[in-house]
Amino acid sequence: MIPRLVQISFLFLFTLLAGCEATSITIESTSPPLEVQHQLEQDWLNEFDAGNYTIENPYLLKDPYQNSPLSYLLMFKTEEEAIVSYEVVGHTPQLSFTYTSPNPTKEHFLILTGLYANEMNTIHLQATLETGEVLTHTLHLKTDPLPSQAIHPKVTQFKTNSEQTKLYLVSDDHYHYLIDEAGDIRWIQKASSGSVTPLKDGTLLTYDVPAFYYYHQALIERNYLGQILKQMYIPGAGHHSLVETDGGDYLINSSDKSNNRYIEDIIYLLDSNTGDVLETINLRDYLDVSRFEQTLPQAIKGDYNDWFHLNYAMIDSSDQSVIASGRSQSMVVKINPEKKEIKWILGAPDEVNESLQPYLLTPVNEPFSWPFAQHSAKVLPDLDQNPETTDLILFDNHVDIGVFPRKLYPDLNQYSRAVHYRIHESDLTIEQLWSFGEELNPPLFSSIISEVDYLPMNESMLVLFGFIQQGNQTGGKLFEVDAHDASSIVFEMELLAEGINHIYTSEALDMNDLNLTIEFTPISSLSSVNLNVQKETPLLPESFTKKRLDSSLIQTMTLTDSVLFFDAYLMKEQITDELTLVLTNVNEERYTYSISPTDCFLVTKDDSVPRLPSAYKRALKKGNLYRVIDRTDLSLLPSDTYTVSFFTNQTLYETSYKLHLQH
Repeated sequence: MIPRLVQISFLFLFTLLAGCEATSITIESTSPPLEVQHQLEQDWLNEFDAGNYTIENPYLLKDPYQNSPLSYLLMFKTEEEAIVSYEVVGHTPQLSFTYTSPNPTKEHFLILTGLYANEMNTIHLQATLETGEVLTHTLHLKTDPLPSQAIHPKVTQFKTNSEQTKLYLVSDDHYHYLIDEAGDIRWIQKASSGSVTPLKDGTLLTYDVPAFYYYHQALIERNYLGQILKQMYIPGAGHHSLVETDGGDYLINSSDKSNNRYIEDIIYLLDSNTGDVLETINLRDYLDVSRFEQTLPQAIKGDYNDWFHLNYAMIDSSDQSVIASGRSQSMVVKINPEKKEIKWILGAPDEVNESLQPYLLTPVNEPFSWPFAQHSAKVLPDLDQNPETTDLILFDNHVDIGVFPRKLYPDLNQYSRAVHYRIHESDLTIEQLWSFGEELNPPLFSSIISEVDYLPMNESMLVLFGFIQQGNQTGGKLFEVDAHDASSIVFEMELLAEGINHIYTSEALDMNDLNLTIEFTPISSLSSVNLNVQKETPLLPESFTKKRLDSSLIQTMTLTDSVLFFDAYLMKEQITDELTLVLTNVNEERYTYSISPTDCFLVTKDDSVPRLPSAYKRALKKGNLYRVIDRTDLSLLPSDTYTVSFFTNQTLYETSYKLHLQH
């Protein structure tokens, strides 16, 4: 989107506020983090090339990206091409952590991880040369204790059902972890988001570039050393699930930042190589936004219209349809984006409008119970070899969100569970095949988040209760349960920490799922234009009032990768559909970018707020103070120096900030 250029020939009505600042603040473009990362890597490679690093004397660098404290960069050379491997000796032979490089080389760049925290680790290195000669060396590395905010895993039940050692990928409010079957943390990495998914190439995909609450404006692919392999900006505000499609692209949950102030109801399919938007699915085009309009509590709906609260989406590879789960509707829907049609709707039928009723699934057989405020709705492989059926699992939080009659559903808020349904698409019926959670004693109730996965190798379900409380600790509880017999618990582990903590993700991996080789290739951020997908270029009126905005209201303003980021405070009456970022160059030409109301968040008295002018302090007390967090792509803007202003309510609010943009 090319910003609108507006020549200044307006009649201004000047209204200057007392005490306004005259000193300007110039914002220079800062070096992108990926550029800084590449320069660090070149320094390491120069040091490596200058030295004589062999298997007996390897180059070791602890946590080089300062985010993965149990990982090392390991580099050495062999005179001949060799396949290299290492073993981190486990507390038992079954728990030893091993890795073998995929290809023979003379220079070996590895991620050494799988170490135990706060103890001396023994690592056996091996290089098998093309001649058959085997070189070996043993390292001993003492690691630091885990960070104070780390969870305390505790395995309470374990029955071996596989010859292959599992690792559990888990994420919480602070970190991502790999935890072994004994409950020991063998890898830890600072989390930019609780949402993380392992990719087929052995790396990790997560959200980055936080906006507000749990919303993010970029994706990053990282390896287990913490190196960023890819960063792409995304449209809207990403949240909840991340899914890699069979074709290797990314399916994300987002919002379209429309002026209608709907949030969490858009699905984007992104090209994993470029970040380009391949498909946009707006659930408002399929479902009824007015369902529960009068009854959905404000605490659930939020400051904006979170009528669906999309928390998981995936593509059903059998027919390329899309499965979407919405917490606010207690509904899972299957849609055909190509034909723009609904295939079925899974959920209690209360208040479903007449036009959608033909798509409702009808229960058959007993026992059966509807899910409420569910998460993690996933289509399974064709377990019954019947193309007319769809096997679907989900985590049923079974929460009363205030819209369903308790007389009809008296067991709400009594327990949470994982459930396996089979859907007969020909006659739109549904049966419940398996459920885990109702019979636990005492029952577990997770009102938010949580997840379930099917493990085909073991024919078991991995069930995460993501938010539970035990004493002064909170976190999650993870189970592996027989997929045919819900009474047969194979594995059970507590994932708790002091204070408030949430467990967002759980995945079962084995060591072959990890890519622990590393390359040093310069990369740059992708698809910054996605930040402007929903932005407009408003035309300012011919006359307006002009005021000075106190610089203390702008907490942050940066320019990186031609992306302008700011974090500012405004009053409620300033948050309008005409709120606009205005950039004025030295030739008095203006460029305008709309700011979505969904980038403006109500500030409460419980939030940490800096010192503000007295009028804004009064606004906070009255519940009229908002925080505006926005990113705008300026890559199409000519190189120049620009003053920064905001327009709303027929008023141009000038700031003391100037941008020095140079492409």
